[in-house]
Amino acid sequence: KSGVSVVKFSASLPPSKITIVMRSTGRTEELVFEGADPADQECSTRPLTNFKIRRATDPDPDVKHFAGTKVLRDNIDPRDAMKAFIFEVKDTTAGVKLNINVQAESENDAEKMIIGFRLLFAEAKKAQGRE
Repeated sequence: KSGVSVVKFSASLPPSKITIVMRSTGRTEELVFEGADPADQECSTRPLTNFKIRRATDPDPDVKHFAGTKVLRDNIDPRDAMKAFIFEVKDTTAGVKLNINVQAESENDAEKMIIGFRLLFAEAKKAQGRE
């Protein structure tokens, strides 16, 4: 099985185990969230260039004196913050910013995913600039 498994947290849905997979359409690379609730608009398939990633321990851009996101603060034990991270998504169709809040199995797994996704997103943005 390809992809990486994480637990996704949402404000309106129960936590769920999903698999994040990168898929190439030939023209672009996209992130697919396998196993996500079909009603979960956050987990629509989108091009890599629409994503950013940040740690759950990074400041919350919406509430500067807190870390992570409200969804993560409401759902995870603070001792698990090093396992969690946030995909920040530019939803170009709706013109809004969405957060996809996830937690890896371990701190080590989260670290590898964060570094890997940062590199993937940077490369996708570089490639887009060359088109």
